[in-house]
Amino acid sequence: MKTRFQRATLGSGVESNTIVPKYCAYSKEKSATCNKLKLGNYEGNGIIYERDEYWNKAAKIPKQVSVLVMSSELDPLAPYSYAKALLETLDGAKKELINFKSTIGAHLLDSITTEPMCGMALLASFVQGGGDLTQLNRTCLDDEVALNWTTPNDFRGFFFGTDDVYDETYIPA
Repeated sequence: MKTRFQRATLGSGVESNTIVPKYCAYSKEKSATCNKLKLGNYEGNGIIYERDEYWNKAAKIPKQVSVLVMSSELDPLAPYSYAKALLETLDGAKKELINFKSTIGAHLLDSITTEPMCGMALLASFVQGGGDLTQLNRTCLDDEVALNWTTPNDFRGFFFGTDDVYDETYIPA
């Protein structure tokens, strides 16, 4: 469990360090890790669900339903490979994965400008089309701006103290 936790890409910061103790306390699991923490030694039942016939089974998409998944190759918290794996696992034909090449997860709304983004246009089109993927308006994908590694002039000196952020030469202010 510790290895799995340490390899996980989701979660960060101080709170992620409390997940294992909380899991042990709530589940009352009797593993070496949880036993060492001694958090499940109380009266009462643990909060844990028994595995049923749906456990570890691919979700079947009902005939009248379609699935639209949006992902990004640059998102460190929800890697693109997970979105691809999800799509492959879903059992059904009416499914599509839209991949954004130069965003990091905020496909629906730009938090700085509050301007709607391509993901919002796609979601609106999906809903307006009744979930029919063949009617999905993908035109905004053609307008996707390629990632630009050029640092604006006014950022170079102010944030980095240099004229060229890639040459590693610091210019004192």
